[in-house]
Amino acid sequence: MNLCTPKNTTDTKFKRILVSRAPNKCRFEKTPNDPLEEMSYSPNFFFETTSQIVTYTSYGIYPKLYFQFLKSFETQDAEKSLVIFRIVNSALFAILLTLFLLTSGQNLRNSLLLGLFVTLIPHGLFLGSGINNSNWTYVGCCLSWGFLFQFLSRPFRLDWKTIGAIFGWIISGFMAITSRYDSIPILLLTNFLVLVVKIITDTRRPKIYLSFIFSIHSILFMCLWLAFPRVRQLILPNDSQPFNPFNLLIIFGNAIKLFIATPLRVFGLQAPGWEPLEASRLVFFTNLVFFGLVFALIFRQRSKTLDFYMYCMIGTLFGVYLIQCYVRRDWTTPFYLIRTSWSDDSFRARYFIPFFPFIIGVMALYSRNFVRVFSEAKFRSALITVLGLSNAVTLYDLGDTFRENPNWYWQQFAIGVNSVFFVGVVAFVLFLSYVLSPNHVHKKVSHE
Repeated sequence: MNLCTPKNTTDTKFKRILVSRAPNKCRFEKTPNDPLEEMSYSPNFFFETTSQIVTYTSYGIYPKLYFQFLKSFETQDAEKSLVIFRIVNSALFAILLTLFLLTSGQNLRNSLLLGLFVTLIPHGLFLGSGINNSNWTYVGCCLSWGFLFQFLSRPFRLDWKTIGAIFGWIISGFMAITSRYDSIPILLLTNFLVLVVKIITDTRRPKIYLSFIFSIHSILFMCLWLAFPRVRQLILPNDSQPFNPFNLLIIFGNAIKLFIATPLRVFGLQAPGWEPLEASRLVFFTNLVFFGLVFALIFRQRSKTLDFYMYCMIGTLFGVYLIQCYVRRDWTTPFYLIRTSWSDDSFRARYFIPFFPFIIGVMALYSRNFVRVFSEAKFRSALITVLGLSNAVTLYDLGDTFRENPNWYWQQFAIGVNSVFFVGVVAFVLFLSYVLSPNHVHKKVSHE
């Protein structure tokens, strides 16, 4: 990949990496071109020439362990290394998900799967098979709460399912903590809410036992909060940004806008990666309509537990958006510019997507209609059809970028773009058919 550090950048805070895109000087349109001679200033994100892109990375922004882990699979061939990294991350996702499916009770299993399915297309699969450190954040936070819930629902005996739940919870939590600093509050919050729900609803476990685990969790939260300055900085505003009382209205309005826009972006309103990768609007509208009907059907009859949980999660999630809009006031346009920043701004969907599988999964778990709806063959067939179609459209659209610019694709990769599309479509449909088969959906498993 011809990596190097350009001249006049050694002493700057941001170390820019020069990446040769292709031998035939292909062009990646992002921003107006900047000459390499002017690269001593910062923090411009991209610099371009006819054959190269220059970007920067600042040391200390992310935990090191994720990158050190992938570096252990690095080879002399850069393109081959990237493929290996993707295979390793995809395998970790598949192994942990398989472990959860084997150790979990049926209602919990189906509930987590629904939460996962809602976020899987187009963003989840893109993250789960990618090399961005958000991969481990998504996988870890999506599965950690399920493993913890299963462990707390198991009888007091040390069998293989209990050991598997403990092991899965440790590994998924470890992946989240070592990937991004902002994943630590998400992980702790989702685990914290699982403990709260279990303390309120569990009638088989002694309250003192759950309260003890709750106390340990709180102590762990404080230790992690004090140990990582980057975690504390997540709620500290930028002092360079001007502030006045009028800005409180802007911050509150931006939080409401982000609260509405983020679920839409998760459904596909926002591109699953960086430009020029983008999924068709068909995926967004399909997900919005289908899962909107699913939510209306499943959550039509609510319990007091579900109502309490929904209010808590809505308030917590809005609080997260409010804090981030206060801390990072320049990350989006003011809310009164109503036509702007709905599909994209600096608040990327991948920063908040780990919340959604947990929120939807627990809502489904305590829904009175969920078991009945999920067990119906027509619903499962519709779920397979919609997700399979959305995945196929997404893969084809993403592949178009490399069909139009073949030199951007891995030059030495044995499988072409169209073959990747075919394998991805078939394998995903087979996966859905297996996990949603009647033998698995109707299997009687004692739990919760």
